[in-house]
Amino acid sequence: MDNGLTHLDATLDAAEVVRVNDGVQARRDLIRDQLAREIGVDPAQDIVHVPILYVPSAMLGPALLDALTAGMVNMLVTDNHCTVPKPFGLVARG
Repeated sequence: MDNGLTHLDATLDAAEVVRVNDGVQARRDLIRDQLAREIGVDPAQDIVHVPILYVPSAMLGPALLDALTAGMVNMLVTDNHCTVPKPFGLVARG
């Protein structure tokens, strides 16, 4: 059975995964705080955190990360709020 993670390095060291995720979280915290200031929202009340595990990319090299998310949805509507994920980044040269 294919679990969709055929390129994931099975020899990942737990300490390395923790180190990588701590670094990612520190950067995300800075971005979240700046975004909240610039658009005038309270990060504790207005921003929903989605758990994501980052691991060094076995396919793309250790300088890049794979983001592992569970149950990515196309769109989520709750109360009067709509959440639309964009699980891909920029496209270089086009």
